[in-house]
Amino acid sequence: MRIPLSASGKACSACDSCVDSVGAVSIGGNLALATIKGFLGVAGGSQALVADAVHSFADLISSGLLFVGLRVASRPADERHPFGYGKVEFIVAAGIYLLLLSAGGYILYDSFHMIIHGERVNPSFVTVFGALLSVVGNELMYRHSRCAGSRVNSPSMIANSVEKRADVYSSLAVLLGIVGAKAGVHVLDPLAAVLVACLILHSSLKGLWEALQGLMDSSLPADLTERVEAAVREVAGVSNVSRLRSREMGQRIWVEMEVLTDGNRTLDEAERLRQEISRAAAGCVDRPGEFVVHLRPSPVLGDAS
Repeated sequence: MRIPLSASGKACSACDSCVDSVGAVSIGGNLALATIKGFLGVAGGSQALVADAVHSFADLISSGLLFVGLRVASRPADERHPFGYGKVEFIVAAGIYLLLLSAGGYILYDSFHMIIHGERVNPSFVTVFGALLSVVGNELMYRHSRCAGSRVNSPSMIANSVEKRADVYSSLAVLLGIVGAKAGVHVLDPLAAVLVACLILHSSLKGLWEALQGLMDSSLPADLTERVEAAVREVAGVSNVSRLRSREMGQRIWVEMEVLTDGNRTLDEAERLRQEISRAAAGCVDRPGEFVVHLRPSPVLGDAS
């Protein structure tokens, strides 16, 4: 029996608008930051700011993928895809992290090239403004995407927010590098670019691994499944939970369980028990999803009675 469940807490209209605007905000914000930082970095002679602009251009592409992914994932289940389209969010997240890995590799190579060849970097003061603008803009986008992603448990939105927080730190490093280069320590600007690249590579590798785990039907966290089992065992008429399987499906989850009970129940009694089990399990989860409950006769329970 398949029982659809909704999230325990319903988002207010403001939260709904926030979630719906994540893609557009990310695309517009990254386009503005990439253009401004790219222009100021080239005009002001800052390798670190140019590297940060490349990072923002990669973010722009990934934000476009995020927007498309969320649209596809929101489609209802159909005959060809009976479990829905939630998995596409993991594919989008993996694509985002692969793009970031490519951007990080390029920045790392180019910055090391400048350091090894001793190229003198003396950025103009206008690049400081570009770095400050990047810090503020990325922090605002991080807060927006993280809040929306946490609200609906969206892997791609959370991936987007992780990316934005990495952008904040990298922009701070760029700012320090520019200020250091202006103070006469010219190597600090390309060194800041190296730090940007390392931050990008670290967060991307970690996020890519998590996205791949989602694509391989990784189970829900152990503490959550344990709470579900404990709640089900408390339902009157349940002898034990002989098997429980779970998996991530983007914003939604899927839980399937075999429950041991008295085999002498009528069909109506068995149906009511399944509904009680589903409600008990749903009370432990704050995400939308589906529970599949299979009732099995328990010889132990029968002997005890």
